[in-house]
Amino acid sequence: MVRFKNRFLIVELLWGDDNLRSPNDVTKVLLQAAFKDSIARNFGDIGQARLNTSMKVKYYNPIASIAIIRSSREWCEMLWQAITFVREVKDHEVVCRVLTVSSMPRTSIR
Repeated sequence: MVRFKNRFLIVELLWGDDNLRSPNDVTKVLLQAAFKDSIARNFGDIGQARLNTSMKVKYYNPIASIAIIRSSREWCEMLWQAITFVREVKDHEVVCRVLTVSSMPRTSIR
């Protein structure tokens, strides 16, 4: 039996309007849509096909502006590159910075 191997990226979101907190209308679904849009723009259909099934925003804390994103181990670096190119989420300027990459969600929190 083959096991699906994941990587978890912890991403810090730095909002451009000098707020420490994220805007109230930003959710996990909007973040995931912004990341998928960045993958489509930068890597085309191939990148979208590789990351569409495995990428998911597992956790988002709007107060701390931290997100945990799951992806497959093979395409983790592609996702990391796409995340760094995200500049806007629902008309709000943002800079995304990947803090750590880990293989388990428990170790990613530490």
